[in-house]
Amino acid sequence: MWYFLISVLAIGLFNTPVDVNNLVETDTVTHVNSPQQNFATRSVGVEVTASSSLVIDVQSGHELQAKHPDLVAPIASISKLMTALVLLDTNLDWKTIVTLTSADEVYRAKYVFRGEEFTKEQLFWTMLIGSDNNATMALVHSSGLRTDEFVARMNKKAKDMGLVNTFFADPTGLSSQNVSTARELAKLAKFVWNKPEIIRPTSESQFFLNNANQTIKRKVINTNKLLNSFLEVEAGKTGFIDEAGYCLVALISDKDKHSIIVVTLGSVSEVERFQDTKTLAWWVFSNYLWL
Repeated sequence: MWYFLISVLAIGLFNTPVDVNNLVETDTVTHVNSPQQNFATRSVGVEVTASSSLVIDVQSGHELQAKHPDLVAPIASISKLMTALVLLDTNLDWKTIVTLTSADEVYRAKYVFRGEEFTKEQLFWTMLIGSDNNATMALVHSSGLRTDEFVARMNKKAKDMGLVNTFFADPTGLSSQNVSTARELAKLAKFVWNKPEIIRPTSESQFFLNNANQTIKRKVINTNKLLNSFLEVEAGKTGFIDEAGYCLVALISDKDKHSIIVVTLGSVSEVERFQDTKTLAWWVFSNYLWL
């Protein structure tokens, strides 16, 4: 079934001023079957704190909003989406038990601790839901690859996917050298969320982490606070380090199951990260019709 996106006039939807110089107009006329729009009278967008952002329609790939989408910037823990892909390439045995060691401790422990034993499946979910760095490194170290070999595979996969401005220096995103653009992250997100092994954990607001002998039960809370909000958020991954600011990539649907991917990079605070994403999703669903 063909879907056509038609921009709808939306003057006065927001009282906040729009910095037109910071907005990149996307061409909906030459790519979709829609009438010419009067750009002098249509809503050109909304103001967000993110330094760069992009919204795409999942089915068609059309860009519905863009703000500096090719700005190369640190992406923090969004990196873990590529880490998850490379882990899946290693023919991950979900039931294999991994013991946490001092080598896995790259950040303060939150959910998993030295000497504890978990299945790879439990660690995988903890990595994506809780964005746990030590669980991530435990999985990398148990993959049979050295860390530098693992990172090389991340970069090769990025290259194979055509992500020419994406580079990884570590599997967790703690390094500010892990960089990408809003446009390339939207492409990565569209790919990874076709993987049920990745979309399932990134769609859960929480899960209970159990160790191998069932003596530990810890609640892992998803860092994506938009889950279970007024939006139909199907999946998402957050990221934050000082150099990156607050970042989020999210898969969101409207009541008619039209899906969009929203990428926001460099929002000024945790609250604004989610507010920016909500604003962009609401604006897109209010200004486009799928016919």
